[in-house]
Amino acid sequence: MFSVARNRLSSSILLPFVRRMMSKVPCIPVRIDEQSIPTGAKEVLRIVRPQWTSINGESNIKSKVFTDGLSNKLVGFFVDENKEDVVIVKVFGTNTDVMIDRKAEIETMRLLHERKCGAEVYATFDNGICYQYMNGVTLEVDDCQDPEIFPLVAAEMAKMHSDIGKGQHQNLKVSQSNKSHLENAHLVSVNGTKCASNGVEKNHSQNGEDQNKSQIWNKLRQINKLGEEILMSDPEFRKKLENVGVVPGWASDAINELESILESQDMPVTFCHNDLIPRNIVYDEDKEKITFIDVEYAMYNYAAFDVANHFLEFAGIDQIDYSKCPNVAFRHEWIKEYLKNLKLEHYAEEITVEKYDLWVQFCTPASHLFWGVWGIYQAKHSTIDFDYIGYVGLRFSEYRKLIDNLRNLSSIRDDKSA
Repeated sequence: MFSVARNRLSSSILLPFVRRMMSKVPCIPVRIDEQSIPTGAKEVLRIVRPQWTSINGESNIKSKVFTDGLSNKLVGFFVDENKEDVVIVKVFGTNTDVMIDRKAEIETMRLLHERKCGAEVYATFDNGICYQYMNGVTLEVDDCQDPEIFPLVAAEMAKMHSDIGKGQHQNLKVSQSNKSHLENAHLVSVNGTKCASNGVEKNHSQNGEDQNKSQIWNKLRQINKLGEEILMSDPEFRKKLENVGVVPGWASDAINELESILESQDMPVTFCHNDLIPRNIVYDEDKEKITFIDVEYAMYNYAAFDVANHFLEFAGIDQIDYSKCPNVAFRHEWIKEYLKNLKLEHYAEEITVEKYDLWVQFCTPASHLFWGVWGIYQAKHSTIDFDYIGYVGLRFSEYRKLIDNLRNLSSIRDDKSA
């Protein structure tokens, strides 16, 4: 999902790479109606798969609708002659560009594809993106605890947390101001600071600012500001939110308190996906390979947030039941597999299963708060048929249940370190 870069790279060192990447992908001047994607996608498919259309304009293009996204709508296209070649057309949700840096999303996809762990981007269009379908099946909730599958998910997440950000892209950022995160990157040769090979080491700019603080707080405040503006300007909408326990100003106070608690824990900050719902995880059984898709919320964040957020998605989407989230025994098994593959060269402390599970507990309320704030904006603007109001109420209710325990954990930890 999101991240924020506060400084802009003025040097020309990285710009040739950006231009090279941008020049590879056509931008098609087409806007697709999200209510008729199969029809609107024809112009895009003529560019990315011209062989699918005959000289007289006829085609036998088939489509499959993916309906689980709460931000966007996705449709896969293919022809009978080659069902292995599936093209995904993703139409961005209404007004989501206000919250999501789409240019950064596309560049992140290119980075992942370059590292052979993500889909190839074929084209962009006015309100969406066209890209490669990854072979395999997207997971269902029950798959997430399958003993054959969950170790692969844990290992792939650890690999992402360890490796993303190495080399030329080591400080990849996503810009809040809709400037690309490659343009906002900071390299050793540019700012003279020491950069970690995996994005974990604490870097500081010349003004002393911590360059590896989790970017979730700025993004949370950005989205919350949009929500607050809606609540203040729309009394009818505000009443609906008040009915589920949300009043103006409450989330702002919660963000400030939670930031103070989590920033005191010295948790590793890495490149994170931040939205690993089951349907954003593709499993190729033949290759025993896991691929993560839909990186629109990717940013540098607490690594444990990614894990906590994934565990919460075990509750489902349509009929959410948080009692289905993994128990301590499963969490420890999952984290054990994760730590086998985690390589944080610049994090000196030993990370035990118990310590990491504690970090997951600290990050669990942050996931509820993030998606609750996100849901307020979606409830006002999204055209997707989903009960966002109820979703917001549920997320904030879970946050309130957990925050007292988190305060206690933080207090105990502070006492031990005093």
